Amino acid sequence: ASDDPRHRAAAARLLGHFSHGATVAIPALTHRLTDPHGRVRQAAAEALGQLGPLAATAVPTLLRGVTDNDCDAGIAMISALGQMGAASQVAIPRLIDQLTHCERRVREATAAALGAIGPSSAEMVPDLIQRLFHHEPNVREAAATALAAVGPAATDAVMPLVQHLEDLHVGVRRAVAEALERIGPTAAVAIPVLIRLLQDKEWIIREMAAKALAPHGKAARQAVPGLVPLLADDRG
Repeated sequence: ASDDPRHRAAAARLLGHFSHGATVAIPALTHRLTDPHGRVRQAAAEALGQLGPLAATAVPTLLRGVTDNDCDAGIAMISALGQMGAASQVAIPRLIDQLTHCERRVREATAAALGAIGPSSAEMVPDLIQRLFHHEPNVREAAATALAAVGPAATDAVMPLVQHLEDLHVGVRRAVAEALERIGPTAAVAIPVLIRLLQDKEWIIREMAAKALAPHGKAARQAVPGLVPLLADDRG
């Protein structure tokens, strides 16, 4: 191995570009997840993520690295776990804990990874519902974002999500509306509140409410009077 961390990081990044042809390098890349230099750990995680499920043997080491002191390296570890799909199911509890991280980028990467894990991610819905009621709005937003990524399998979260459609924080309202849109027609109970949100003072919320109503088709026809004025809204 090179003594220069820049060389090791460059080699890891290059291996990631070879995709399937780089499977022989998985053990070496996994070893570099514990490299003393953050940029090397980050590059190794990114390369393994590009290999996806083929690099499933790296999941335990990636899982230990999600709390890396180097924020960029930790985010790369989290993203790699998401790219490995169902092979990362064991990571779900640790990832859910990261939804309360103080760094927004970490929360966003975690929410995306949880959704990318696939059908098994439905098992995390109860824990995500619990975090919808967290006292920190950033955590509520991250939980709703993760539920959006789960999609139709998050049906059990519909009522808790509806409770937060009128959250005081714009980011939470936006994420909740998106989650309900992704869940689809089974979230019909949200229609009356979504219609009210067509009058929200924030244009992004009006836009997201309109999108969330779309999957309901004729069931949301009472929204028409509230939708017509949005045609004149040039901000969205």
